[in-house]
Amino acid sequence: MVIQSDDNKYVSKTLLSKDPDNTADDIEMLFDGSFNENNIMTGMDHKFRYLGWSIWNEEYNALKLKEELIDTLEKWYPRNSFFKVKHSKLNEKIYLKIDGNRQIKMYTENTRNVIVKIEDLTQNPDY
Repeated sequence: MVIQSDDNKYVSKTLLSKDPDNTADDIEMLFDGSFNENNIMTGMDHKFRYLGWSIWNEEYNALKLKEELIDTLEKWYPRNSFFKVKHSKLNEKIYLKIDGNRQIKMYTENTRNVIVKIEDLTQNPDY
């Protein structure tokens, strides 16, 4: 089931953990399409976060989630693996994956959210 997110900016889907009795391990995936000036979809913006996240609970920190998401995203989008690159505007190395014209960037937004951006490189004038 998909629903609208709390802030009405994203579609929300809960990814259930392997343990049905521990909903804190469930992951909320928020997503929305990216479009160019001609209303052509050029990518997808995602936010992932543990439902059990709290500022004092390191077990559900975005850094841990980012490492877990690598395996999931490589199953969803097989072929090349993620590699780390330095990002000029972020204070961390990001994970990057390029398969043909598809680029996937993954980095933490804060202690709660992991950002995943999927872009069609043929639709981006900066490339």
